[in-house]
Amino acid sequence: MSLHDRLRAIRARPRSGGVSDNSSRHVVSVPTDPPPDRGADQTAYQPPDRGAAYPTLEPVPLQVALKSLVGFSQIAPFVQSRIVNYPLASSESWRYFIAPEVDRRELVFLDLETTGLGGGAGNMAFLVGLGRLVNDELQVEQVLLEDFPGEPELLAYLDSRISTKDWVISYNGLTFDCALLRDRFALHGRRHSFERQFDLLYPVRALYRRRLSNCSLSTVEFELLGVRRPVDLPGAFAPERYFQYLRQGDISVLSEVCAHHVQDIIGLYLVWVHLEELCGRASMKQDLTSLAAPVGYAAPADPVALGRLLLSSRRPGLRGTLCDATTLATTSGSKRATTRATTRATTNQKTSAVNGQHGGTLARNSGEIMLKDAVYDQQLALAERREAGMLLGRSFNSCGRWNDAYDVFMYLYSELQDRAAGVEVAKILEHRLGELAMAAKIVRT
Repeated sequence: MSLHDRLRAIRARPRSGGVSDNSSRHVVSVPTDPPPDRGADQTAYQPPDRGAAYPTLEPVPLQVALKSLVGFSQIAPFVQSRIVNYPLASSESWRYFIAPEVDRRELVFLDLETTGLGGGAGNMAFLVGLGRLVNDELQVEQVLLEDFPGEPELLAYLDSRISTKDWVISYNGLTFDCALLRDRFALHGRRHSFERQFDLLYPVRALYRRRLSNCSLSTVEFELLGVRRPVDLPGAFAPERYFQYLRQGDISVLSEVCAHHVQDIIGLYLVWVHLEELCGRASMKQDLTSLAAPVGYAAPADPVALGRLLLSSRRPGLRGTLCDATTLATTSGSKRATTRATTRATTNQKTSAVNGQHGGTLARNSGEIMLKDAVYDQQLALAERREAGMLLGRSFNSCGRWNDAYDVFMYLYSELQDRAAGVEVAKILEHRLGELAMAAKIVRT
């Protein structure tokens, strides 16, 4: 008998109304002997499969969902779910991180509320949120675990709702949300790899760590986008509320947790739209003044950080590709198919770079211009101007543009008294331009 079967058997036993004379507590013993043969009317527990049928849920308006737990329906033993509708003012029109070829119906905004804030096998998700773009709405589905024995049903339901083609957009999901779900799937003998992910925390840190008081999702919403949540319980209190519900059986104590959870999913969507538009428009050299700016700043983003992001080929927080060559090769089963799959993957990535804002020369040129403007912008802090110049000069060095690199490093050295830039100037003079006397003079200085 598995541990799961034993726990179910214990919960199904009738509770005793009294206490024995020689003990102050009622102790339940777990049988250790093999269970007797089941009769014809008794069947062993079987975990649900992907093909299980689930009821259709009626959407609930956002304002109603923030005030109460209305709309939850039983979809499996110990598992309830509801869908909350959030009307969108306009559809997203820019793509920089996620390629424009990805259908918006394949985007899943994921957020968890868990029984703890750390890792380990004892930490599990009791509330899972899945946000999907349907026409002009964001439909947020909240899946609630009523009690621990229902976790297999919860995971089976998630397995049916998140496919391998979906891009999972999260906030710290790479190291927490998706990692935790992956572990829970493994503990129950299932596999879900979450191969395509976009963790918004990484680009937010890259762009705004010097502009915001911190990079928590609620802070980003308020200080960057100006969104003030009408009802918000700090996420750190969610585990305490869930254990209170388990002790008391009063599900109303989870009302504020569910309201906080819905707003987290909406916040994911708003931050994602902002990042895509900011980087997309910047890569196309378009005006950014109409975009939201952090509190106390006129510019919508740190120009040095934005220029660095555009100049590099990295997409912070992005994991996965449009075409999985390994999967295609496994399906076809031949070396020729492997070559074709790899070619398709390369072609898809090149198409993304040409058709959208997913990389390429145009974005690099835009980043170069932003960094060059930052170097000579006397309104910026001296440290930021030096950082921009060093990034730009080293980029020129890597491309073999020695004269451009010399001009930038020389300005930093002569005008901003940057010693590191002086070292770079001496290197270029000695190794690239052959001006040994000038290099020696700078070194002596």
